[in-house]
Amino acid sequence: MGDVNLGFMLENYKKGVFGKIRQKRVNPLAGVSNQMNGADINVINLECVLSGTSNRPLPLSEVMRAPAEFVQILKENNIHIVNLANNHTMDHGLAAFQEMKTALNKAGIETIVDKNKFPGEKTLIYKAKGVSIGFPGYYIEETIPPEEYDVLMTKMKEELALLSQKCDHIILSLHWGHEFTTNPMSWQINLAKDLISSFDKLAVIYGQHPHRLHGVVKYKTGIIASSLGNFVFDDFLKKNRITGLLQVLIQDSGISHTLLPCFINKNYQPEISEKFTPYIDKLNGQLHQFITSSGELTEDAWDKKLMKQSKLGHQVNRVKVRAAYLRNLLFHFSDLKPLMKR
Repeated sequence: MGDVNLGFMLENYKKGVFGKIRQKRVNPLAGVSNQMNGADINVINLECVLSGTSNRPLPLSEVMRAPAEFVQILKENNIHIVNLANNHTMDHGLAAFQEMKTALNKAGIETIVDKNKFPGEKTLIYKAKGVSIGFPGYYIEETIPPEEYDVLMTKMKEELALLSQKCDHIILSLHWGHEFTTNPMSWQINLAKDLISSFDKLAVIYGQHPHRLHGVVKYKTGIIASSLGNFVFDDFLKKNRITGLLQVLIQDSGISHTLLPCFINKNYQPEISEKFTPYIDKLNGQLHQFITSSGELTEDAWDKKLMKQSKLGHQVNRVKVRAAYLRNLLFHFSDLKPLMKR
């Protein structure tokens, strides 16, 4: 599953995920409970910090943060693994991160941690029905310098080689790419193809960060899911609320997958919605054509199209977020005023 944010958002005061949980006791994952209860392993990318502390000043100390007790929501919804290898893990400082990780592990929920950021951490190896699966995770910043990227790739490939000797399969979590795109950039595709070709135990490349669902395709013996988009998230843009539940079946005969179309409803809950099957099929088809070099676009044209998409998405989102800020200040000024004090 994609990005899950249970935290407070200023632009959606009393109306967002945090407010729905606090005031109306909404279960954010109720719409997909049947699918999740039937799975051996459920994995999410946690796009917030679950902690009672923050090292940031008000009001930023409240943003994308929820109390550690919200870990229970994940446990009750049969979440087995949480990805913390992302750009929000350290938003509220090391103490908040450690409190969150401890709370998750105490609840029996395993964590994927970026060993490049936390070299002392062990890579998660999870066992289900006698099958061992390695879960390495990395955050690749959009502006990473070339020399740092090369070092990161070396570390990643060394870890994949080591896990290939220890595990039956590997699911690689990558927090990467550009926000508001509907397919991966050419460099992401080339990296994914190279990794799957080089490591036959690499079953899935599990991506996040763009906040939009990308196409999902099978390549050789692995699955490329470069972005599963938002899953539980305060968002104003319709395309950011079209998402999917990726189901992966690992058998002796090979790996197969199904991407169930979902839409995030007004309560910010993902629900199965066949209405968006044609849209998802189109994304899958575009990515398949590009990967197999049967499409019309060159790498340069493909990337330019996606960067234009990203730029437009940021512009529209910025307008909507600012409008929401002003509306909340108008109607909830007395509540928000204490948060504005430094």
